[in-house]
Amino acid sequence: MSMVARESGLSPTGLAHYFSDKDELLTEILRRRDVIDTSNWLAANDGANGSGWERITALTGLVRHNESQQQLMRLFTTMASEATNPDHPARQWLLEHHHQTMDTIRQACQESKKDGVLRADAPEDLIARVLVSCLDGLQLQYLSDDSMTSMAESFDLLSGALFERYKA
Repeated sequence: MSMVARESGLSPTGLAHYFSDKDELLTEILRRRDVIDTSNWLAANDGANGSGWERITALTGLVRHNESQQQLMRLFTTMASEATNPDHPARQWLLEHHHQTMDTIRQACQESKKDGVLRADAPEDLIARVLVSCLDGLQLQYLSDDSMTSMAESFDLLSGALFERYKA
């Protein structure tokens, strides 16, 4: 906390005015990361929200961006693991993070069905769950396995396979 205070131009007491402890501070850093990542994800669709499967395809760019953000990935994986404890202060952030990402993917699937791009029976809940699980799991593997050179390639393969399986 003292390093963050110093880098922020605040005294430790000043930082403590905004954040009561380290977990609260780290949770807010991850919330901010989510805002930035969502903005980048949407910007990949020419500044618009994109529609349908294009929005899911744009996630590959976000995954590629995250490859250069190893410190934030380490923070994410550590906090996400700790937040599986129901009493952890970051628990609500983790639930919101997953729900928001899954909601956006489900919405993209619904739009793709409406546009005739995906079959009507495509399981949007399952697609969302699998893609979010892939996103989280790839970060763990990327950080722990030096032989892994790209998360984006793996994510693109999975999302492409799902699209091929359920395309109209």
